[in-house]
Amino acid sequence: MQKYLRITILFALLVTGTFPIIPVQAAGKFETTVKREYYLNEDLSVQVKEVETIRNNTSNLYIPAGSEKEFDILAIEQDDPSNKDVLTRSAGTVSLKYNSSNLSFTKSIGANSTVLAARFPYSVDPGESISFTLEYTHYGLMEENGALRDFFLNGFASSSVFEDGSNKTTYQTLVYVPSTFKEKNFVLPGSAAISTSGDYNLYTFDQNSLLDHYIWLQFGKTQFYHFKVSQPIDNSESVNTGNLNLYEIVIPRDVDEAQVRQRVFYSNISPEPSWIKEDEDGNLIAGFKLKSNFKGIIEIEGYAQIDKNNELSSKLGTLDEIDVNKFSRYLGDAQYWEVDQLKSKAEEIRGDETDISNIIDKTYKFVVDKIDYSEVKRFGLNERQGAAQTLNGGAAVCMEYSDLFLTLMRGQGIPSRAAFGYGYDPKLAADGQEAHQWVEVYSPALEKWIGVDVTWGENGDSLVGGDMNHLYTHVASLSPNEPPIIAGQGFGDLSLDSADYEIEVLPSISNPESLQTQQDLLGKYVYRDGGISGTVFDTVNSKIDAIITNLLEGEPLSVDQIAILSLGGILLVFISFGGLSFLMSLTKRRSQAKLQN
Repeated sequence: MQKYLRITILFALLVTGTFPIIPVQAAGKFETTVKREYYLNEDLSVQVKEVETIRNNTSNLYIPAGSEKEFDILAIEQDDPSNKDVLTRSAGTVSLKYNSSNLSFTKSIGANSTVLAARFPYSVDPGESISFTLEYTHYGLMEENGALRDFFLNGFASSSVFEDGSNKTTYQTLVYVPSTFKEKNFVLPGSAAISTSGDYNLYTFDQNSLLDHYIWLQFGKTQFYHFKVSQPIDNSESVNTGNLNLYEIVIPRDVDEAQVRQRVFYSNISPEPSWIKEDEDGNLIAGFKLKSNFKGIIEIEGYAQIDKNNELSSKLGTLDEIDVNKFSRYLGDAQYWEVDQLKSKAEEIRGDETDISNIIDKTYKFVVDKIDYSEVKRFGLNERQGAAQTLNGGAAVCMEYSDLFLTLMRGQGIPSRAAFGYGYDPKLAADGQEAHQWVEVYSPALEKWIGVDVTWGENGDSLVGGDMNHLYTHVASLSPNEPPIIAGQGFGDLSLDSADYEIEVLPSISNPESLQTQQDLLGKYVYRDGGISGTVFDTVNSKIDAIITNLLEGEPLSVDQIAILSLGGILLVFISFGGLSFLMSLTKRRSQAKLQN
């Protein structure tokens, strides 16, 4: 998976002083202040008001009357097919004024922005100023995804220039959120000043916090997912021989972290599993005993409810509170997690720090600064390379960020394990969501695991504590490949392909009481370690049943079945003739006995 949000946010490129000035030797600057206000509405529209004031603080420069002035209305996602409709609708609501008078303009609607072109109504001479007020309704800044509501706003490109020799521009961005909205989940960038203004919660951002970063506000504390897992199974034998293959599949599980709780409800598992068990890490594994000639799809369908608790406490504990013996499973060296090899680097990053929260922050920053996300790797040969190679400059996607962070955490003495699932992207179709990996770190103070997604850090603020955009499937402590997503054993050549996941968000789950919980499944499909075939009686019964089924359905018999059937026929004949001889012998003995009497 690529960086956490996969939409390509458009950034405004600001080159200060874009209006023409007469180049005369002068002291002072043109100072421009832009106040951008965004009022969020319940219908997902956003009322926008931008006031731009230009002050001529020079002694002998001026802006000539009739000079062109442009204003931009930007779409959020670059080259989105819906941009044209959104921009056209938004441009139809525009009002543009200078000081308190209406100002005429022309508009040009493109694929990613609407450009409004106007002209200075008068000359802005030294000591004078002019204010432009642009108001409109934007229909593309907010969206509802399941039970959550998201607001996005463009930031500034990293190459933006706010001040040069004769010009200085200052931006202030204010977002007004009705107090009736759902509870805030998170705000990015996290440096926003938060206050109240009448019936609104007000979030204020300065321009420096928006350099190469966009604004993302999410509202709501619960999210609902529908998932469908389709696991293809290929036959290992062409004929029904009565042999059984065992397939073990990891299925979505309950999660109870310090800040996030995931509860899973199952609506369908087909065919029925033979058993379902939990492993040592709490992963849910379903076992399916299927005929070796079975070819089809195992389907697991259900829902997940993810709740976010209160804000994460900064008191996660200290190193001396960790029971090393109890958590040895989460501290050791493993394939791709070269703890021993990177221990010196881990200790260097930690320094004398013993507070776990501070160590997490230091290591998080180190990983984000050290490596860069590779789109080439994501779309190319994306093989796991491990923490050591990543540290030495290897290309990185989410699993490299996670493997390196996990390894460094363990090297610092903090229990850690890998978390797997999906980072939900509302811009992708249900069957196009991409698998994702992050990390869980243990807090001795809270006595719970904490989700940490280091890949998120490439977009700005860190994600420590988990969120509702991550759907968990399982965790791994001994290696990233244990437990395997699918494993099999049986007869012939077992071909194990990856499962297909379909994931979509919902506003709610209908009739959850009619669905099966994780505990329901564990109670219904009790795990019994009887191997693939079970008892000898089960094996014999399966073989006989296969022969009878093939005969009744006109299916071909295997060589072994023909041999068994032939042997059975011979045995039947033997028994039949042997029984007749026995009866004749018995009758003869009785006749002789009567004669003797």
